[in-house]
Amino acid sequence: MVFKELLLMAEVEKWVGCVGSVTIQRNGYLDQLGMAAKYHTKVYCRPTLIGGNYGLLNKTTFMPNPDYYSALLWNRLMGTGVLAVDRRNIAPHLRTYGHCSKGKICITLLLINLSNQTHFRLNVRNILNIRNLHTTQHVTSKKKTSFIHGLKTTVSWVGTKSTYEKLSREEYHLTPLHGDIRRKPIVLNGIPLKLNVNGNIPILRPALVKVNYSVSIAPLSIKFLQFPNFDASGCKWWMFVDLLLM
Repeated sequence: MVFKELLLMAEVEKWVGCVGSVTIQRNGYLDQLGMAAKYHTKVYCRPTLIGGNYGLLNKTTFMPNPDYYSALLWNRLMGTGVLAVDRRNIAPHLRTYGHCSKGKICITLLLINLSNQTHFRLNVRNILNIRNLHTTQHVTSKKKTSFIHGLKTTVSWVGTKSTYEKLSREEYHLTPLHGDIRRKPIVLNGIPLKLNVNGNIPILRPALVKVNYSVSIAPLSIKFLQFPNFDASGCKWWMFVDLLLM
């Protein structure tokens, strides 16, 4: 139906671009998905599943490339409903996207750290009916392991926090192996992602963290965070839409 609509609308802008070689971890892929959803893009097409330098699978071994796992987590966690994220005073290399969670009445936040030397730490708190994420930026010197300085910034979206303070959020932290984006496999919560003995995709287990604990994201990494029982009223309708589309 969407493709038919695009074909019938001559004024619809078509855009084609490249995401770069996926033999290394490309955080830009999820950044493109986030921007596409934010700006109401009707269809986002990945060039190919396998073949060339853009496939989600290695064309020789058929093993999943890093972007495969990024796309899989996006598909499982990010629902159709897009939430507005306030990006004022946010460093340009920290990308933030908020969605209603897929099939659940809660929200999922996607953080993408495009910097190769900057750590971010986010402290979550609730002010009135606005959930704020106050982030502290730590820049680590390439020559030294100590932190140089911190910078306070703010991210926020509309909603009310659950009254269940003892609940845990789910975190999926994708990082390059040993911090080198040229190395494979990609790492999820400290565990390298490899096919199991039966040749199947491994179980993508989240790390459970108390909802009131700070959030940290390493350089050149991706983190999905799913907050349970987050009362975002607009997400209730989108949950049923996602269930119909599943």
